[in-house]
Order: sequence, then C-alpha cells, then structure tokens
Amino acid sequence: MSKSKKIKIENEIKNEPVAAEVEKEDITNTSIAAESEKEDMKDSTIAAAKVGVVNVDRLNVRKNPTIESDVVKIINKNDEVIIIEEEGEFYKVKDGFVMQKFIDEK
Repeated sequence: MSKSKKIKIENEIKNEPVAAEVEKEDITNTSIAAESEKEDMKDSTIAAAKVGVVNVDRLNVRKNPTIESDVVKIINKNDEVIIIEEEGEFYKVKDGFVMQKFIDEK
C-alpha cells in the first residue's frame, strides 16, 4: 500500500478529511477493468439466452408485453429470435415482445 493511501486510511479513522493523491494511471486501469467486467456480464447473459423460431407467416413485435401495445416491427416465419426473458404469455426479444405461442424454442 502506498504511503498516501495509508495516511488517508489513518485520517479517515480519526474523522479528518484528507485530499488523497491518485495517479492518473490508477484511474484509467480501474475504468478499463470495470468496462471489461461489464462486457463479461453481457456475454454471459447472451450465452444463457434461448433461441426461438417464428412459427407463423408474420409476427408482430410489440413495444410492451400486451396485445394492445404498439407494433414496432414485423418478423417472418422461420426468422430466429433470441429470447431474453419470459413475461406472462410473451417473450422479450431484442426489439420488443412477441407472444410465446408463435415461437418454437430451438
């Protein structure tokens, strides 16, 4: 542990405010590590997702998981979708929500 960090810890115990010196390189390395960890989490989420295939000629992708919700996209029979999660009778997919009964899981 560097001397400036030791002083900061000791002074915090005494409830005395301290201005710590931090190397620019330390901040950069921490930011890079955080971004890397974020990417790792994203990759593991995608790996855990299921793939489905549209089983009807045309399927509405909706903004929210209700049949009253706006249609944001239309996908076609045999198109593949990545199923992110289930919400009631709907699957959450990349662009919105689709009804589960119109998707066959691979």
